[in-house]
Amino acid sequence: MASKPCTFSDSWDAAVETIHSLNEPGRFVCYPGTEWCGNSAAGGDRNVVFLRDGKPFDQEGRSLRSFEWNETTAGTIRPGIWPVERLHTAYEDDPKGHLLIPHVGGRRCILDWNHPELERLIEIGSAWGQFHWLYTEALARGYRVGASAASDEHQGRWGGGAPATGTFGSRGGLTGVIADRFDRAGVGSALRARRTFATTGERSFAVLSQGRHFMGEVFHAEPEKPLAYRLLGQVGWEEVQLYDGDRLVWSRDLHVEAGLSQRSVRVRFGGARIKDRYRAAYWSGEVAVIGAGLLDAHGVGFDHPEQSVWRTGLGKLRFRTATHGDVDGIELKLSDLNDAHITIAADLHGYSKIGDPLQPPPHVQPRKQD
Repeated sequence: MASKPCTFSDSWDAAVETIHSLNEPGRFVCYPGTEWCGNSAAGGDRNVVFLRDGKPFDQEGRSLRSFEWNETTAGTIRPGIWPVERLHTAYEDDPKGHLLIPHVGGRRCILDWNHPELERLIEIGSAWGQFHWLYTEALARGYRVGASAASDEHQGRWGGGAPATGTFGSRGGLTGVIADRFDRAGVGSALRARRTFATTGERSFAVLSQGRHFMGEVFHAEPEKPLAYRLLGQVGWEEVQLYDGDRLVWSRDLHVEAGLSQRSVRVRFGGARIKDRYRAAYWSGEVAVIGAGLLDAHGVGFDHPEQSVWRTGLGKLRFRTATHGDVDGIELKLSDLNDAHITIAADLHGYSKIGDPLQPPPHVQPRKQD
């Protein structure tokens, strides 16, 4: 007798059993989850995290994902639910048991679709790049959301991944959670309360508060009472900025406070060409220094060995890198800054989806020189 084929429900139950076996309160907390991969016209990507018992299919076994695919899928991919409004409908009866996270991956989420009870966080960083503009847009729309970051490089390596693998341009990010206790209930409550911060993968800590109130809370602020912040990290901080949406309201330049260098200067460049897939800005160019000796140069924020800066002559450098919403830079150490004149010329290229990847695509930007 032929064996009964494995169903999506069977695969899900087996995966959840493994996840439950790994969950250890006080040491390692994990949840089952899926991704809804609708294209942008249907709402765009959402992660679905099951904070307590829940399943990504209905009582008849029909998938609640955009489509069903896994390593055992054979033949035609089975469609699920579409557009994202139906995803909201599927879980809105138990919002405290679920967390939906809009994000920019292969498909960009569109914030015209929003469910305030389910979507409590916005992902602003992953192996796909950095998307601070998405958080700004959410706040400008009046959404009450916290920030998160993840890997999304399809291997489950939190804060890891291999930049430049396929169209992944960055190392995966991490979400920090300020929770009362380290178990599923405590962490899940903190996630839904928006008590989070996001990093680009570095093990850092950030918290903003006013009195007993933490970031993410909704409360009546006391205008005369100061905001307090605390930042921890493995190395020093350069600058702290506080925004109201896209409006800078306060900043602290720690370089100025410590005293600017008399011999070192950093050149920064970054961003992305577009907001969708193949967004990377590919930079290549030259740096020339006259009036001072160029003692040393190295890249800052470069993600892998192919992003590099090298000498081509006396006081001359070439560089090549790519940014996916992040910021890269070149740090120069000179004999003296006072009489130095630095010239930077750069070309900006796009992703070569077709044709020879060693040749720039036809939409090369005009050459700029400063």
